[in-house]
Amino acid sequence: MNRLLIANVLASVGFLQATGQTPTFRSSVDVVPVYVLVTSADGRIVTDLGKDDFLLKEDGRERAITTFSSAEQPITGVLLLDVSGSLGNRFLRVKAAASHLVDALRDDDRLRIGTFADEVGISPHLTSNKSTLRRVLADEVWLGGGTALWRAVNTGMTSLARESGRRVVLVASDGRDSGMFPSTRREVSTAVRNRAIREAFVVCAIEIHGRPIHMDLTNLTTVTGGGSIMLQHDADFRLALDLMLSQLRHQYLLGFVPARMDGKFHRLSVTVKRPGHRVRSPAEVFVGK
Repeated sequence: MNRLLIANVLASVGFLQATGQTPTFRSSVDVVPVYVLVTSADGRIVTDLGKDDFLLKEDGRERAITTFSSAEQPITGVLLLDVSGSLGNRFLRVKAAASHLVDALRDDDRLRIGTFADEVGISPHLTSNKSTLRRVLADEVWLGGGTALWRAVNTGMTSLARESGRRVVLVASDGRDSGMFPSTRREVSTAVRNRAIREAFVVCAIEIHGRPIHMDLTNLTTVTGGGSIMLQHDADFRLALDLMLSQLRHQYLLGFVPARMDGKFHRLSVTVKRPGHRVRSPAEVFVGK
């Protein structure tokens, strides 16, 4: 990534922060939405919890849960496919798995498909129309080039910036960002991380069997509550997409009123009072003024 492109990434993040485009629930007060996945000790998704089963803390202090829903959540997101040359003959399996994901969409889901190698391309279609999405996969997904990972995540967020509710960025990659010096990569990844928290994106990642996903991307999925899946074999990619889709559908929606609307990042902790349950939730939230 050259210096002009780096500047563009950072400038776009800075612009969105300056204009305060932070999605919130609007009622008589400001409510911060939090999307939470709960699994049992054996990994099964838990769907029968009520509001009183949860304990939510902001900066270590318990907050009342003022909004709650256990209904299945529709998907509004962008699927970012790594099409760098390192995929080699795995490329066709990745396309086939992405087509399988399209087949699994429901009428209330909306998906946009993007690719990244040396360049990032995002389809203009955010839709549940499966024929349109299949055409994008057939005509606009081609192999070759490096891995512009962080620019892809940032561009994916931009493509969903005007959408309301939960916005999901799902990244499928076999490696890490190439073409940047380590110091520059850290600067860009930090800016993208802060933007994701500030604008309440849920970032998920699937490692296509190859080099491990960079730690900064894993941390991004953790801090936004999206999670990541590391594949042991390429053949598992379709199963991983199925699992990620199911996890996203069964996130609980919690809402709380923060102590202060101070325009800062705050630590967040969500636990379940029942024993033997594991919780995946955002580790930080941004509270706008």
